Amino acid sequence: MSRRAANGTRVVDSIWIGRTPVSFRALCERAVPSETRLLVLDLDRTLHLGRNMGELLGWEISAYRGYGSAYLEELEPRRSRGRMYIDLRRPLMAARYLWRAARVWGPPGLFYLLWCKIAARVSLLRRRSYTRFGPEPVHAVQRIPQDVLFGQMASLPPAIVRELAARVWARHARDQTVEREDLDWLRLRCPGVRIVLSSASPRVVAEIAGRELGFDDVIASSPGHINGGRAKLAELCARYPALRASEAVTVGISDTGYGEDHCWTDAFTHVVDVNSTSPFPPIVSASSPLRAIFSALILTRAEKEARQRGDTWLDPRRGKGAGVTREFQRQELEALLAPLRAAIERFTDAEDGPVAEVAFALASARERARRVLEEAPPRQLVLD
Repeated sequence: MSRRAANGTRVVDSIWIGRTPVSFRALCERAVPSETRLLVLDLDRTLHLGRNMGELLGWEISAYRGYGSAYLEELEPRRSRGRMYIDLRRPLMAARYLWRAARVWGPPGLFYLLWCKIAARVSLLRRRSYTRFGPEPVHAVQRIPQDVLFGQMASLPPAIVRELAARVWARHARDQTVEREDLDWLRLRCPGVRIVLSSASPRVVAEIAGRELGFDDVIASSPGHINGGRAKLAELCARYPALRASEAVTVGISDTGYGEDHCWTDAFTHVVDVNSTSPFPPIVSASSPLRAIFSALILTRAEKEARQRGDTWLDPRRGKGAGVTREFQRQELEALLAPLRAAIERFTDAEDGPVAEVAFALASARERARRVLEEAPPRQLVLD
């Protein structure tokens, strides 16, 4: 039987690629129509710049075991953001913390570094990841540290895990990109909208985000179910009929850092990738409801506060300065992407061949499609 899905492919109606950081509200004014019925946001690196709340909780549990509950609480007012905190005034405690953290997180961390982070940049290794882990390698690789995290969480009383997760959230408030007031504003702008958080993070982490920001619903992972990849999309479709209603306007916002949420293009009418290293591809299946893609850089709380003081400071983790904002409509997209679209259709028409090889070829072609748009000469661009 042919692998061809949904009778071929098409390009989206429009794509906007913003390279100057904007506020979450400014992004929503552009990307979230007022008639939106369902808005879904991811958690990690979507609600914070460069921070994974689940990963940080894992390191916090190691700090709890290394420094002890009382001293860790005493440290909190001067704790820095990020994974690790080494207190040189207590060298024995610090050594114990580092030893425990390295023993727990060293093997899964190196595994993730090789098969996710390095593989994302080295084509030969990435091809090998498809052969080794199947057509969704990122989801399979992420499962390893996720299982370790759930094991660490199970070793402590739930109340302590909740307290540690709340500390992690509060400590990284300056990196936050979305505020409760933003979602309240969205409800006024989009009457009747349902705003949902869906994340592969543990439920204890997602529930804090849900409580702090006021989401209408929270979907997250448990030890027996990782809410990631196509499993995340399946759960959303099961809970929200709007994702299958042809007349409904639905919006998905995710950092989709390694392409793990690219399947959202099969369900939403609008998708937004934020602060992402792996943006949504502009070539989708012919049956996809997707109309528009937006790529944006969202300002953090600290960056917005700087602007209120008249300062244009940007977080150093953003790297190089702002690039050119680009906008394409369907006619331009069809002309620019015709060769890659034809290649994708040849892959999806294939009657035989290894599933993993076809999946790798399709993913690579879709990524090249985004690079074509990023690198198109200025004369082919419509500037914002």
